Amino acid sequence: MNRFPPNRIAIAAVVVLALFVCVERAQAISGTITSTLTISDDSQLVGDGAEPAGNRPQTWYTVLSNTRGMAVTSGAHFFSVSDSIAENGVLVVSFDEGGLGKVSGQVTYTLNADVTANYACINTGGNQPKASNKETVSAPVTVTAEFTPATNGRVIASISTSPLAPPADFSCPGGQTLILASVAYTDVVLTDTTSNIAVHPSSISRTFVNL
Repeated sequence: MNRFPPNRIAIAAVVVLALFVCVERAQAISGTITSTLTISDDSQLVGDGAEPAGNRPQTWYTVLSNTRGMAVTSGAHFFSVSDSIAENGVLVVSFDEGGLGKVSGQVTYTLNADVTANYACINTGGNQPKASNKETVSAPVTVTAEFTPATNGRVIASISTSPLAPPADFSCPGGQTLILASVAYTDVVLTDTTSNIAVHPSSISRTFVNL
């Protein structure tokens, strides 16, 4: 009966160990890796004096499966992002994203933030007659936009939130004007939902009238 000599077993063990190391280091791989190992009669380790066992080459198949199912990354990344507040109180996020050369069609972006707005009533002189003539509202805001990458695989654009609206139950008496006194945006997140990556601009606020 034929048996595998120690030198062939050692060779097979080294190759299998190397394959496991490669799979462990590989990133973004999902599927099956198949390797073929052929051991012939003259295969031996240096310094090994074992005799070959038989005249036919022995072929072993090693199948390693990566079950972690890691998704292949697109290479998309943000070069820069900044935010500002316009005169009407809306949040404007400007960004520069690259690595989108493999995207087919448009890239979808979602902008999320929490907004706190202070409204007040002022008279013709720009003063606030009564401390009670003001109200603060807070709410989450979300806006979605789509852009087509340039030929160099980049999108340079800006996204704005929807215009703010005062509470429906808040109004000013005659001779006074309803204004947006100040606004603040926190937990600002811009997400490239096509590539599934996000960036976090800083929280920002702006005061139009000191109350």
